[in-house]
Amino acid sequence: MDVSEMVVIPIMMLLFGALLSFMVGGNNAVPGISILIATNVIKRRYVIVVSCLAMFLGAYLGSIRMVNYTLTVFSGPMQLLQIIGLSSLLTSLGSFYFLNRRGIPTSLSQMLLPSLVILSLITSSIHIYWSKVDLTVISWVIAPIASAFSSIILINIIRKTINRFIDKNLIVSMKIYKILILISSSLIIFVLGANTIGLIISVGLIGSRSISIIVPFVFAVMSALGVLLLSKRSALKMGFKLAKLNYSSSSSVMLSSFLVSEIFTLIGIPISLTQVTMGGIMGISLLDLNRSNIPELKKILTTWSIAPTVCLLGSTVSYEALLSILLHY
Repeated sequence: MDVSEMVVIPIMMLLFGALLSFMVGGNNAVPGISILIATNVIKRRYVIVVSCLAMFLGAYLGSIRMVNYTLTVFSGPMQLLQIIGLSSLLTSLGSFYFLNRRGIPTSLSQMLLPSLVILSLITSSIHIYWSKVDLTVISWVIAPIASAFSSIILINIIRKTINRFIDKNLIVSMKIYKILILISSSLIIFVLGANTIGLIISVGLIGSRSISIIVPFVFAVMSALGVLLLSKRSALKMGFKLAKLNYSSSSSVMLSSFLVSEIFTLIGIPISLTQVTMGGIMGISLLDLNRSNIPELKKILTTWSIAPTVCLLGSTVSYEALLSILLHY
């Protein structure tokens, strides 16, 4: 690989990583934004502003916990790691574009990680630290379940606490609920940026340590732009067809999602953050015996099961194409 190719690959990774951050920002902020829209805690035009700021701060400041994830899971020849990372970013970008156009939230970690793993196995020159991979996969199951149970616990605590100390003053109770929802939704979007965009940054930084300052900033800006330009359609869809929650339910879902997401982010494990929020919503639905969300939830779960398969197939094709272009021409 000559000098020009050594420069081209990091630039391409920066470009595709930035575009993927743009798509993910618009996609993964949807649950938090939909709660704010559905509960009308602040005016709709301010919802996007607050969400953009929370996403940027999470991706730029909070991502420090995730930036080393990829290099702690995969090791080997740097040029192969770069091509594998570039192929995974490109494939995830295409999958995200297709699913986002349909207004369906998806899981970045369940697209990007399987692509990295399958390509590493194909090359046979990349070593995989399976203990970290296993822990990540287990988290995809544990996190939504934990969010469901914690949302049930939190809703009971919130209802009892507010009713006890506010003495059932409806106006004051509503104000407190609105503040709680605003804070918790902003926090979950912050963690979304820190965890999910942080995972993209960790891939973008492979072999690009010379621009390690630029990558987090660019990806953070692009993720905030994604929230601004892409999230409204999916947020309205989820807000009015899925997240039909009252104030106590909304605040419980957001708080439980934040707590679960923050725990996994602190230990540097990428999780399915939209699934965590869906887990909270399912917990509340089971508690209130509300089955109206089941059809939409089934549709989203089906999409999540298809997306990794699409990425696995697409990443092998893109890898062979990139390998041929970058190494043989």
